[in-house]
Amino acid sequence: MNYIVQNVNLEVNVVSNDSEIKNKTAFRISWIDIMKGYCMLFVMLHHLNTATYSFPSLYSSFYAPFFLTAFFVSGGLTYSTKRGFWKYLLNKTITLLVPLFTLGLIAILSSQVISFNEQESAGSQIIDLFVQVGTEGHKLWFIAAMFVYCIVFYPIAKLLQNKPYCILLAVSGLLIINIVLQYCTPMGQLPWHIESLGHGLFWIGIGYFLKLKKNKIASLLSRKRQYLLLVFVVVLYAGLLCISILVLNTGYMAFGSADFYGFSILLNGAGVAFIILISKLTPQFRFIQYIGRSTLFYFAFHGKVQSLLFWIFSKLSILEFLNEYAFITSIVITLLEAFILLIPSELFNLFLPFTVGKKYDKDRLKKIFGRRKNENSTCQ
Repeated sequence: MNYIVQNVNLEVNVVSNDSEIKNKTAFRISWIDIMKGYCMLFVMLHHLNTATYSFPSLYSSFYAPFFLTAFFVSGGLTYSTKRGFWKYLLNKTITLLVPLFTLGLIAILSSQVISFNEQESAGSQIIDLFVQVGTEGHKLWFIAAMFVYCIVFYPIAKLLQNKPYCILLAVSGLLIINIVLQYCTPMGQLPWHIESLGHGLFWIGIGYFLKLKKNKIASLLSRKRQYLLLVFVVVLYAGLLCISILVLNTGYMAFGSADFYGFSILLNGAGVAFIILISKLTPQFRFIQYIGRSTLFYFAFHGKVQSLLFWIFSKLSILEFLNEYAFITSIVITLLEAFILLIPSELFNLFLPFTVGKKYDKDRLKKIFGRRKNENSTCQ
């Protein structure tokens, strides 16, 4: 097992502002992985809020505006129309749709064998997974939504790829249409989460706009100016949060919020700007970066680890203590979940990479098993 653990480096790594990590198939932009890692931790923290355990509402008020929205913005930041539509569709099928169904089925079937909570029948859960409605459809909703929204965004990006401001106008128009439909019709939850299509396209479009204008933005924002912008964004975000909590009496404005549409979009935007600047300017932990590269696995299985931990906590009779100090224990439990998932995540990356939208890394497997073989021969 040590050769797997060695591949999960938890050191603090300070990297350059827009550093890129090259692998065989693509460039990864480190700060985007960091941003996704932070947001994934907030997703895990958010799901701790259950019937038996709850943390201060101030936490959810803080992260709600960006912890989901930033994922869609990151989808735009890495969006590419270099492939033709059918090749793009195939790529998204491999990287999103296959993981959705494989991870979903693994989670459902494993729950039939061992579970720490009440479960619906396997058949009902599988139907929910494929139709993307109901309880099971909601569990992995983000993966399904990202697939649908990215596919629908393709013709917009392809037709207007050299016209970033036209892209902004197009996705803003679609957002307005979505809001009007939400306001005028009781849509509820629709299959494959198309009730929030306009919201998803808007934030993917914002990310794509930033990508198209990145050289212009980089020329205007030196490192020093980025720090000054961060101070401004922190003050703005704090002010908007105060208005949300104290004036509007709503402390939770997440992606697709149906309350105070114009204000919620502004608050979401300020939150996304905050997490982008934090991800670019603060010391970057490889642990957070690893989570950002493994969001599909963490998204699918953190709930299983959470159920196990709370079953243990109940057996140890410490739930009352955890609730009393939830301001601190919620963070500790979230980080514990993240650490527990490291090794199973790495095992999936190595031996079942198709389940997380990746390819087999034959060279890495040869290196690992070659090292193990050499260690065994040395011992002999």
